[in-house]
This record gives sequence, C-alpha cells and structure tokens, in this order.
Amino acid sequence: MLSIKQRLTRYLESLRFPWLLLITSLLFVVNLFVPDAIPFIDEVLLALVAVILGKLKRKPGSADSQPTAVSSPQQDTAETANSDGRTSDAKNAGQS
Repeated sequence: MLSIKQRLTRYLESLRFPWLLLITSLLFVVNLFVPDAIPFIDEVLLALVAVILGKLKRKPGSADSQPTAVSSPQQDTAETANSDGRTSDAKNAGQS
C-alpha cells in the first residue's frame, strides 16, 4: 500500500504543469484568508484554474512522458555532443 506522500508524488509526476498547480493551489489557500470587496468570486476563479491544471496530464506520446527528477540547466549542459557523436565538457566543446 502506497503512503500519501508516494501517491501525491506519483500524481504530481503525471501532471503536465505540477509547479503551476502547486503555486495556484497555494494562492487559493492564501486568498481564502484575504478579505474581498466581492466575496468568493476570486476564490471560485482560482479554484477553477487549480482544477483545470490538475486535470492536465502529460501527453502519452511525448518524450517527457517518463517521470524524471528535476534537473538544473547546469546539469543538462554539462556535456554536449560533437558532430561525430563524441561527448565533451561544455568548456572544451569549442576547442575540438
């Protein structure tokens, strides 16, 4: 049986925009405690946006369909492939 944390992690990995959903949900919770001129209009709109973002799943045929850990751009550009298929550090790529 999966724990709640594992279920939540699996669900967030299946989403197209997990960070956008988390930010929108957080804004919704904060917005519940801020007084409004017209009550509940902005809460309803933020809740609808959060529900829509929660329904957007990754496309099944996309290259990003496998859940992976989030990597920083420095890690992604640490190695580059040369035209002949060899890999080298990004610093030495121009010296070949």
